[in-house]
Amino acid sequence: MYYYITPAPTRQYQPRIIPELRRHFAPLTKTPRHLCASSVDILDAYAGELEPLPIDFTNFYWSRPFTWRLEMSIFRREKGKDAESAEEYASWSRKRHAELLVKAAGAYKKNFGKHGGIIIWMGHDCYPCPANTSIIDYYRRPKPAALALKEKVFLRKPEETDV
Repeated sequence: MYYYITPAPTRQYQPRIIPELRRHFAPLTKTPRHLCASSVDILDAYAGELEPLPIDFTNFYWSRPFTWRLEMSIFRREKGKDAESAEEYASWSRKRHAELLVKAAGAYKKNFGKHGGIIIWMGHDCYPCPANTSIIDYYRRPKPAALALKEKVFLRKPEETDV
């Protein structure tokens, strides 16, 4: 879950925390959230007897605990095919997650002053699920989104942020 904080209070406007960066995510992804598959070593380690293919809602491995965590339809639309392996899907998902989160966070940082910034809520995987919104995996390693945010958004001045 991602939040942004609105600007300092004025007579007409009171600050508030608004869930999810809908204004930026929705146009980028056609959905208010974007998800990231876990790394392949986590997928393999916790699959148990479940097979990672096919990557769709009929496969219990990808549908637990919530079916909204899977973005295979977006993968198909972008690639024109189904993922041939969990590695292919995870690589695409992790790269996409980083690009979209940098774009959204960068847009907010570039407009700093109109709002107070963003909070990345639930940024750590608390259990080894196949896909979620976190930027730190179950083994406490930064996902590509965390590294991209640090390099392209958090360590730059607002005017240096590329979006």
